[in-house]
Amino acid sequence: MPELEKHLECAVFLVGILLVSYLNKYVAINELVFGVPVVFLYSVGADLDSYSSKIRTFALCCSIAGIVLLYQIEKKFWAILLAVVTVFILVQRHRGLMHSFFSGLILAMPLYLTLGIRVFLIAFIAYICHLILDDSFKLI
Repeated sequence: MPELEKHLECAVFLVGILLVSYLNKYVAINELVFGVPVVFLYSVGADLDSYSSKIRTFALCCSIAGIVLLYQIEKKFWAILLAVVTVFILVQRHRGLMHSFFSGLILAMPLYLTLGIRVFLIAFIAYICHLILDDSFKLI
């Protein structure tokens, strides 16, 4: 089982590919700007279900802050939805549903809807690379 450092090394490699793609005009500047943090987040994102994961702690803090903020600005539906998703992730066993092709698609889908197909693909590839490194690739 690779540690966080191995997943981050893979992310650096993917960022290199992204940078070369930008230099060869295969991706636009906005895709590069959004793509770099997306690669790092999605390359460690599958470990949201690990109780000792640093990304889990960070995501939980962000989720709580997001829930409070959404509730304060009277976006109660979105606050409740974020709370439900957060609880769903918290109850997952490690290397369960979060370590699947399906989860990669679902977690990257908001990027497709907001930033387009290329940023979606960047996120999805980073997520799948995590699963391959963990040797835990499954469809569902």
